[in-house]
Amino acid sequence: MPTGTECPEAREPVPVTDPDRWVGTGTPESCTEAALREAVEALHAAGGGSLAFDCGPGDHTITLTAALRLEAPFVIDGGNRITLSGGGAVPILDCDHYVDLTVQNIRLVRGRAEESGAAIHLPWFGTLRVLHVTFEENECTAVESDIGGAIFGGGLTEFLVSGSTFVRNRAANGGAIVCNGSNLKIVDSVFVENVAHGHGGSGDRGGLGGAVYIDGMHSETGPPDPFVLCGSVFRGNRSNEHGSAVFEYFYPPQQATIRRCEFADNAALEGTGGAVYHEAAPLALLDSTFAGNTAARHAGAIFIGADSPATIVNCTFAGNAVPEVGAAVFSQQDLSFTNCTFADNHADYGPAIYNENGTVRLFNTIFANNTAVGPYNGQSCMRTMDAGAHNLQWPPQRPNGSDDTPCVEGIVFADPRLGPLADNGGPTRTMLPGAGSPALGAGADCPSADQRGEPRGAACDLGAVEVL
Repeated sequence: MPTGTECPEAREPVPVTDPDRWVGTGTPESCTEAALREAVEALHAAGGGSLAFDCGPGDHTITLTAALRLEAPFVIDGGNRITLSGGGAVPILDCDHYVDLTVQNIRLVRGRAEESGAAIHLPWFGTLRVLHVTFEENECTAVESDIGGAIFGGGLTEFLVSGSTFVRNRAANGGAIVCNGSNLKIVDSVFVENVAHGHGGSGDRGGLGGAVYIDGMHSETGPPDPFVLCGSVFRGNRSNEHGSAVFEYFYPPQQATIRRCEFADNAALEGTGGAVYHEAAPLALLDSTFAGNTAARHAGAIFIGADSPATIVNCTFAGNAVPEVGAAVFSQQDLSFTNCTFADNHADYGPAIYNENGTVRLFNTIFANNTAVGPYNGQSCMRTMDAGAHNLQWPPQRPNGSDDTPCVEGIVFADPRLGPLADNGGPTRTMLPGAGSPALGAGADCPSADQRGEPRGAACDLGAVEVL
């Protein structure tokens, strides 16, 4: 497994048992917008501090008539009972430059902004920690670059999202999050039905990153941190152009890690990268599943662009589809696959892997029941790749009865007897080889653990999961 790719631990909320300022005096009636603004102004006068809510034992919503301006360091704790709403009319939290902000245990819903960050707008510099927060139906209406329907973070030395949920947020780019030159880490979070509604595919016209849009990491104060996306789920997100779950563009020497994530049923409606569009940084893609993702052109699961050599280990690509090429992986870069499973992907050409120019290495990997439209096209790979060992491919023939293109020289053609995509333990769905599968015990030099985190033995199995 590549070094330096471990997932960070999920960040727990900061204890706020004795806040610097309370909102409310124990009843819902006392928790008004006016009381909230009074508490914020008192903390401004004190140079910042922690804020919590005393609104009674039940859930409570405060609907704002204008954005809440934050100009000092704040910790805002909703106690898992408070909702701040923009009422579908105004933004929610609007920060000054250089603010250090922690928002936790709260719901931020129905914020509306013309420009960026309808729930949280932290424009330049400072830090942002989002811990156990739900963002729902926040929207930015303008069609221009770097928007962020729920959150905009610019130039942040720390930008952490942990244990949070984003549902049905919308913007031209980055339906849920825009990271512009910030050290972003996303851990154990869920993104459902977020939308990048712009058109045109360029930064200033939108349609990029249905859930998350990244334009580089912070590098003004030293070497940039790598982008880390771990333990998260992206389901049913949409982009009109590229990267329906995540669009990420980096600048040397930046790097990226995606690990223990599941991308399911995301769609790039007019472009490429049905789940992830990645460009301009080395990528470690580990222990993750891409299932049922689609794109209007190519790269149903992931597009890996220029200057992006990729190491892909313990990953499952199942049921992704495009009308053109590369239903699972489209790339012209150097790629290495170890213990991966490609099953039931469909494209006109190269449904599992489409790569013309890079060096592609395959180890301990399964290709099963992938399909291409043309009767003379390779049913899994568009060509025989460059090197590899201990791989399995099925079926051996194209629909016209001719021999299929082997994904690598020496590959064994045999039915791996894969089970359905299912919860077999671990953070993501996987496909287990069945009893008597030729994949069992046929591997060598496997990673120490499989996609689920289960240990592998010396006589390890092919594909992403080990049969225990």
